Amino acid sequence: MKKALITALILFFVGWSLPLQAATSITTSQYVGETDDIFNENVYINALTINFSSVAKKDVTLVGNVVVFDGMVDGDLTVVGRDVLVSGEVSGDIKIVAAKAVYSGNAEGDILFLAGELTMLAAATVTRDSLIYGGTIKTGGSFEGDTSIVAGRVYVEGSFSDDVQLSAQNVVIGNVVLNNFAEIDYNAPTRAQVLGNPSKLKLNFNETSSWKENGLLKNTLLTFISFWTILRFVTTVIIIFFFTNGFRKFTQSYGLEATKHPIKTLVVGAVTIFAIPILSILLMVSLVGLPIGIILGLFYAGLFVIRYALISILIGSFIKRYTRWDKSNGVVNFWYALLGLMLLTGIAFVPTAGRIIVFILTLAAFGSIVYVLAQPIRRLKK
Repeated sequence: MKKALITALILFFVGWSLPLQAATSITTSQYVGETDDIFNENVYINALTINFSSVAKKDVTLVGNVVVFDGMVDGDLTVVGRDVLVSGEVSGDIKIVAAKAVYSGNAEGDILFLAGELTMLAAATVTRDSLIYGGTIKTGGSFEGDTSIVAGRVYVEGSFSDDVQLSAQNVVIGNVVLNNFAEIDYNAPTRAQVLGNPSKLKLNFNETSSWKENGLLKNTLLTFISFWTILRFVTTVIIIFFFTNGFRKFTQSYGLEATKHPIKTLVVGAVTIFAIPILSILLMVSLVGLPIGIILGLFYAGLFVIRYALISILIGSFIKRYTRWDKSNGVVNFWYALLGLMLLTGIAFVPTAGRIIVFILTLAAFGSIVYVLAQPIRRLKK
């Protein structure tokens, strides 16, 4: 199960983390794409709210808090958001990462969904293979290729023309039609609840340990596919996008400082993580130092809120500096930072060593950002 989840992440990011070539890139607070808008090149949109009803001749990537898609895309569609609603038609593959998603579109390629809660409506169609991971999954519509689902709870409905593979804690099979001798193979602690006529379905049950009995499986699933973990993942992606596109110079200085002076940033980070809380409390004792103490406290809390984004950018900076994938010396871009987030996600899975590594990376990230913010003060002294 754990290997399958990690494999899905790798497939997702390898397929998504491509360099920006000729493309339309839009960053705004709210984006509304009209039905008569036509894009002839790749489209990358980042906004808090996105409503895309346009036509795109190539790939489309949407990153936002709330994303609604009901347009037409001749290439691939990638969506990252907290609340996602996808309909419309896509000629290529569809990749969705969301805390909560509703899908009722038409995909002529493969689909890869990673969601805390996913609902596929009756209008949904998938021409090729489906790979779905999540907490609570409800399928619906028409599936013509292989379908694989790994989730906590699965409610299966729809028409399937090829085999279905399920791994879940709880499986409910509703109104299902199996065509072309298709079968449903499911792994679960108990047999599925079948609401229709089971004699008309070819069901293969493989009993597995329950989460309570299998500690590794329980920890893996609860840690990885929980609603809040996916929400944090999506939020981190959005923060990374804002940093790498809205604050390029600052991000460049931040990444270069950590990669050129790793020991120094670690020392500064260690001082930061332990000294700021003490200094903040001492300042708030006096009336004069109270505002400064509050500001320091908020700054300290803010660092922890965005630390996964900072660490991802840090890892991306190291990858760009010490690999030959990209010979440019410019700022680390969104895709390198995204690859850094993927690696960070994998590191966090390691029980003890992973936590130690994340803590060391946190020190480096805090040290680098404090050192960059202190640069104006150092220049004044000179």
